Amino acid sequence: MVDVALSPLGGAGWQFLDDNGRILSGGRLYTYQAGTTTPEATYADSSGNVSNGPYVELDSAGRPPSEIWQLSTQNYKYELKDADGGSIRTYDNIPGIASSVEFDQFVANIGSSAGSSYVGFIQAGTGAVARTSQDKMRERVTPYDFGAVGDGVADDTVALQRFANYVMSNNTKIPFMEGVFKVTSKITFTGTANASPVINCQARINASFTAEDEIVRFDSWNFGNLTGSLAVWGGGGSTWSTRTNGIGVLINNCARLNSEMIYVQYTKYYGIKNTGTTTLNNFGLVSTRWCGTRSTTGVTLTVSSVSNTGSAGSIGQRTELTCNTVPSYIEAGISMCIIGGGLYFITAIDTVSNKITVYPWIDSTVTYPANLELLVGGGFYAAGGDASCIYIGTLDAIQCAIGIYNRSLYMTSVDNGVFQSNGVGFVLGASITSGSRGGQCALSYYEGNSFDIVKLTTDDSGYIFGSARVINYAKCLSFAPRDGSNNFSFSSTVFNGMSLATLTPSHDFAAGGSTSPITATTTPAPMSFYNISRNTQTINLAQDSDLNRLFGYGSVYIMAEGTGANLNPTGTWTFNPPSGGTINGAAVGVPLTVSNMAYPTLFHARSGNGLTWTITYSAFTKGQNSANRGTTANRPTLTATEIGVMYMDTTLVAAGKPIWWTGTTWVDATGAAV
Repeated sequence: MVDVALSPLGGAGWQFLDDNGRILSGGRLYTYQAGTTTPEATYADSSGNVSNGPYVELDSAGRPPSEIWQLSTQNYKYELKDADGGSIRTYDNIPGIASSVEFDQFVANIGSSAGSSYVGFIQAGTGAVARTSQDKMRERVTPYDFGAVGDGVADDTVALQRFANYVMSNNTKIPFMEGVFKVTSKITFTGTANASPVINCQARINASFTAEDEIVRFDSWNFGNLTGSLAVWGGGGSTWSTRTNGIGVLINNCARLNSEMIYVQYTKYYGIKNTGTTTLNNFGLVSTRWCGTRSTTGVTLTVSSVSNTGSAGSIGQRTELTCNTVPSYIEAGISMCIIGGGLYFITAIDTVSNKITVYPWIDSTVTYPANLELLVGGGFYAAGGDASCIYIGTLDAIQCAIGIYNRSLYMTSVDNGVFQSNGVGFVLGASITSGSRGGQCALSYYEGNSFDIVKLTTDDSGYIFGSARVINYAKCLSFAPRDGSNNFSFSSTVFNGMSLATLTPSHDFAAGGSTSPITATTTPAPMSFYNISRNTQTINLAQDSDLNRLFGYGSVYIMAEGTGANLNPTGTWTFNPPSGGTINGAAVGVPLTVSNMAYPTLFHARSGNGLTWTITYSAFTKGQNSANRGTTANRPTLTATEIGVMYMDTTLVAAGKPIWWTGTTWVDATGAAV
């Protein structure tokens, strides 16, 4: 049996006539393969079992003695001849007539899931290769191919996860994730060796479930590229207690992942969290809102009593707090808290005994019961591998516990940072003793944060803030232990190894232009130096205590010179203390005046608290220095014009006590006559 179709020429009930309209009695219908003279048999019925041979001989009425069926798989050539063998007509490339069943089957085939494989496609242009429509359309893969609705109402969890599984295991040409997708469990993209290198995204994922872990997770997707915009919204709202999801986007063990834009809001802990061996990831724009607990929308505990351990000035000092409750979600060694306006690092928790241990000691002026504001989580968390070196083009963090928690050894760099209404805007370091290296924030803006920039690590990180706008230096701090007088250890509060808007710490010059080749232990505080060429000058002393605290600029040297014969100032120099301040132990508000200077004079002004100032000065004389040492009896005889000459009196102190000539008497550094 062969597959046959009714012939359109003589198939059933035909009667043939000649050109004159006479019945073609005894005529013959020859059948060939299309386009040839090779005979091809036809068949007497639809079974295809009875062959008509190479021709069909017509009866006396000009009709075929049976039906004519041809092979359905090929076209035929037909030639009609009269009884004498004369050719009347030739018909070539004639296909068989499809039955309704066959047509229905054709329609069914085209409409089936494999239908596009029957339809051809070729791109315009020289060299284009013929393909099926199915191959062409499979270039683009979307969640809708797996049943997603994408209206933000229907549950698209299964479809979205199937999409993720497919693109992570098939090198799909063009994956697209577009629409608003409601999910009732987390979506995981787990990279494989055959994962797609790119996902084109214009999507928002709305979480409609309760879980402390992440909403979207990228795992081991190396060299991946997330183009476009991905928004992830947790359940709940701006108030922390209403939020239902822990983390917006978790990026784990991903190397060199690139993302154009990620926006996350309403998470209990972190907006975007980088963990594992995550390395060299690149983010174009990161925007986070209401991530973590802080302030009035967060969690506040009550502290009833405290107990200090450790010693003054030691980073081992701790304060144990007894609280009304201690939530288990606090991350010891990561989370922070605010008590009495001060920031503290949480080192341990005991949820059974309701104890929280913090560093450093709590300010002794805090009274109890006291409120404790928890800072748990944050907008962007970076704690990848040692060489993480994450880069962010623009980071926008608003109403988060911490805007960016920079916890890697090689820290995250940010081109532009905007930090508003956070517990802490910018945190540097993983722990008190952790190593931290490099990184920079080219431009940053701060507004409404409890603290702007916080340096947790004691390491000289080398982090550079190129320009910080609307920054309140009182809201910047470096974690430091307290001394026995409830003050922070000054040497620890300095932003060692950092640069903030051209202000630099330790052994750098004030302008930050170069570093001294001479070092000392403990590292000396930096200084400012001025050279003023004026005969008469008034200096108004003032000190920004926060800049002094952060960068150690507690003193200033001023070289005074003028137009005198020895380049000495010929007039009077006046130093005014700040309001409520003193100079060299004199009464409050009394200035120091210096006149009759015989030589250029170097003044040194220093204050630890901004109010109590000590000013010493010495003349730069010609060739006197080698002789300016000796006993009280051998003090040089000076004139009233040789003010500022220093003498090392070995009678007062064996090693030599420095004293200065005022024009009328000798005084020590306190201004007392000696």
